[in-house]
Amino acid sequence: MTGELGGGIAEAGGLLERAISLLEQVPPSEALAEAYVSSGLFQAMAGRPEQALAAVCKVLALGEPAPKPRSWALVARGMARVTLGDVGGIEDLREAVRVARSLAMPTALVLPLGNLAEHEWLIEGPSGALASYRETWDVAQSHGGLLDATCFWAESVRPMLDLGEWDELLARSQELRPALETQGASYTLAQMESYQAVVLLWRGELTAARAMIESVLPAARDIADLQVLVPALAVAALVEQASGSQSAALELAVEYEAAVRAAPGQVGWY
Repeated sequence: MTGELGGGIAEAGGLLERAISLLEQVPPSEALAEAYVSSGLFQAMAGRPEQALAAVCKVLALGEPAPKPRSWALVARGMARVTLGDVGGIEDLREAVRVARSLAMPTALVLPLGNLAEHEWLIEGPSGALASYRETWDVAQSHGGLLDATCFWAESVRPMLDLGEWDELLARSQELRPALETQGASYTLAQMESYQAVVLLWRGELTAARAMIESVLPAARDIADLQVLVPALAVAALVEQASGSQSAALELAVEYEAAVRAAPGQVGWY
């Protein structure tokens, strides 16, 4: 996860591009470099790796960036490389964490470390990822980053599912839900509850699983990001299959395939 994108993604992207257009009309500045970095992160998180890499190249063309924007540019590049199938991109994420650790600014560590955790889970397995999520939570919570702390901690349910830590997953989800609702973190909440629903399903609590995924699916469709939509559709299909409704399960599987094929550069992950 990569942070709380929430709704209004297209609007946010448009505002960012307009800001860049204005900054490009004056001599190069630190503000322009930071805007390019923000664009790279935005494009990477939105599943547009080629655009993310182009933005990072623009940052580097301005000269050696300061440590914080350099760290974040490495995050964008690493995420983009991994999305394109180059698992070596995880080394960019590790370098981003190393650069961030060199700063006397703990909050600068949260984004690189949280994104490293996600990619450790995807590439290397859940154990190391869970440790990185724990450090992300500790750093963010200790330095006032409540939203980041809560969102990255909610993402940790994914490696917990793989490790079979299902009691802890359910407890963490229940603990975090009020804070996510209060913060308006609909993206993270929808993602987290899909994993909660599948645990309920696999434990035979079909009614509870159905109620949860039916509440999640409309939000996931509205958000449309594959990290949220794909798990929701997959769990919804499994719930329908477990209920004996094969036709409904097939419709959801078809919707899953269509969503993935409509997102260039991400098909291999899903």
